[in-house]
Amino acid sequence: MKKRALLLALVVACSLFAPADAGVIRSEKADEWGGMAGLGKKSFRFVVFGDTQPLGPGRSLSPLVERLLREISWLGPDFVIHLGDGISGYGDSLEEARQEFAALKEKIDRLLPGIPVLAVPGNHDQATPGALAAYQETFGSLLYYDFPYGSARFVVLNGNFPAWMAPRGKDFGFFNLNDGMHVLPMADWTREAFSRGGKMLFVFLHTPPYPAYTPPPGNGTHGFLTQANRDAFVALLPKGRTKAVFSGHEHLFYVEEHEGIKFFTVGTGGGPLSGPVTGPAGVNAGIPPKFNILKGDPEVDQGGGRPKGLFRSGALGIFGFLLVKVEGDRLAYDFVVPFTLEVEYPEGNDGISPRSRAVLENRSRLTQVMKGVTFLMPASPAGYSLKATARNGDRTAVEIGPAPEILEATPAAPGKTLVRVQATVPPSMAIDLEIEAR
Repeated sequence: MKKRALLLALVVACSLFAPADAGVIRSEKADEWGGMAGLGKKSFRFVVFGDTQPLGPGRSLSPLVERLLREISWLGPDFVIHLGDGISGYGDSLEEARQEFAALKEKIDRLLPGIPVLAVPGNHDQATPGALAAYQETFGSLLYYDFPYGSARFVVLNGNFPAWMAPRGKDFGFFNLNDGMHVLPMADWTREAFSRGGKMLFVFLHTPPYPAYTPPPGNGTHGFLTQANRDAFVALLPKGRTKAVFSGHEHLFYVEEHEGIKFFTVGTGGGPLSGPVTGPAGVNAGIPPKFNILKGDPEVDQGGGRPKGLFRSGALGIFGFLLVKVEGDRLAYDFVVPFTLEVEYPEGNDGISPRSRAVLENRSRLTQVMKGVTFLMPASPAGYSLKATARNGDRTAVEIGPAPEILEATPAAPGKTLVRVQATVPPSMAIDLEIEAR
């Protein structure tokens, strides 16, 4: 009974803690939301990842999806963009498509409280009329849209118009087609969207212009169907302003750079991996001084499943998400694999104890600023004290900086407050975060 009451208190706390703009932002509301939420921001962070689909019609989402969402929530980005393929789609009935999208949305609502989520339509999301209807019910009716945020403009495109909306041969790429919700077809609309301003430009479409699987294009449906179509799309991107293009579709992480624009593939959200863990598979021959010569070895398969050597160097068949950091004119892209981050509560966090402690773990080689760590505390009109410590080799606790901050304290269940904090966790380190009611 006590556990049930505590769980109810946590659910109530999370629902009260989430702002009105949290959860799924429908595509037709994105412009209004971005204009308000990003107003005046010079620094912000967002996460991109996609391809979370289950392994067939009516199947459950991978447990990896829940794990990735949980780690995203601890980082506390300003928003998340899902790069498409949220459901199986192919072979789904309308009811199955609705159930699969409902399962994804339930995890978003439960695990990302207070974090807005937007979506890009993928080919699985539009595989049948029923799948597309369920997608639009969940993420909005517009299949291409844009929004401002801070000093940037975000343009979401549909790289996979379904067969009943697209002439034959125009279902993978960038075409002047209309989703029935716009005055202008997509290519014409995109030119206008690019002209609407924004110091930086970020572009999103499910199909990658530069896929990792070679030789592109025209290799089935791994990328754009023709090089001419791909080149026409790339030529449309404003040089200098366009910082990155984000895609999914291939279930791997990969990036190419052309004319100062980074083209990311981040289809790493839990769907079956597309290729080897390390890109071109092979065994290091160990020849000094470079140690970079690979040889084929029929006894060794590094997680592939496709013929060895068909994936470009740098492609990684791994799961994870990409954290994008905008700090004025500076950009940083951090790929985070699951189980890199952990938050545990060995003391308190029950809304009753005046003192709570969390252990924050960072197994990456990068400093991580975690803005989504929360404590359920008893209400305290005098506020709360907060400190972060690390352990020396002799197990003594030493305070570390920068000092943690209380970002928000929101009334939860009667007599309880949900406190959201920010803490900086150095690389390869665990810290103790202690909060106490004054």
